[in-house]
Amino acid sequence: MRAYPSAFVPEPILPNWDFRFTLKGHQDWVSALAISSDGQILASGSLDKTVKLWHLETGDLIHTFSDHQQGVLCLSLSPDGKWLASGGFDQTIKVWKLETGELCHTLTGHNGSVRSLVIMPDNQTLISGSFDQTIKLWHLDQGKFVQDLVQDAGRLSAIALSPDGKTLASGGGDGIIDLWHVQPFDLDFSLTDNLSSINSLALSPDGHRLAAACTDGTLKVWQLDSAERVESWQCPCAPAMSIIFSDNGQSAIAAHADGTIKIWWLGIDEPLLVLDNNDAGSVVSVALSPDGQWLAGGNRDGTVKVWQQL
Repeated sequence: MRAYPSAFVPEPILPNWDFRFTLKGHQDWVSALAISSDGQILASGSLDKTVKLWHLETGDLIHTFSDHQQGVLCLSLSPDGKWLASGGFDQTIKVWKLETGELCHTLTGHNGSVRSLVIMPDNQTLISGSFDQTIKLWHLDQGKFVQDLVQDAGRLSAIALSPDGKTLASGGGDGIIDLWHVQPFDLDFSLTDNLSSINSLALSPDGHRLAAACTDGTLKVWQLDSAERVESWQCPCAPAMSIIFSDNGQSAIAAHADGTIKIWWLGIDEPLLVLDNNDAGSVVSVALSPDGQWLAGGNRDGTVKVWQQL
């Protein structure tokens, strides 16, 4: 175990995840997942060009959106549960009303695939990161482009927003992670000690730590007040595809291309728990409900597996 300050990480608590069911309906990789703030709705986006809404407790399919012309790569749900945004290879962002399934806006302006989306705590502002090297700001309700926040950010594969909306992280193929102060928008600092391209980023619930999932299979965690890297977990057998923090911020949950979801406790070198994918292929995406009770993993074979915390 690493020498963390005692206030930084408590003794590990082994989570008890009970497998509930497998959701079937997508015909290609499930590349993005999101769970509503009330923990009732699971949204899944796939390279089959569709977005599906599921009732999380029952596994029932609620709705299928088929408006993208190419594969879907990212999703974001607004904190108030009103909006669903999706982006993908067709370089557009689709905005739906979650309750009615109505397509409200198609946002155009990116010249590359839209790889990551976040909706601000105000429920009105959307930030998008794209392979065209830009980070853009949009008004959700009006469906209007507001401004380019960054025009030379590199080929972005991931952005992440702190829960308070004050810090944005971005990263991509060059392995550099930029930390941005959101209002006013300005570069705070960059993390340059990462040598592998980035698939996914996550900020902890308290906004003090940043986690990255990398193509070389490593998972890395930084303490942002010191810009110090405090974790580097090694999984060289397969890329790390997606990463999120637990609801208490003391562990990271990662989707791995070796067909597992691994739960890593800060300060411990080995995974605390490994959830096997049962031959569904690589786990591409992962999502956790805000209350920490539901965990979903999206797979290469088009299925979504769901676990419940006991």
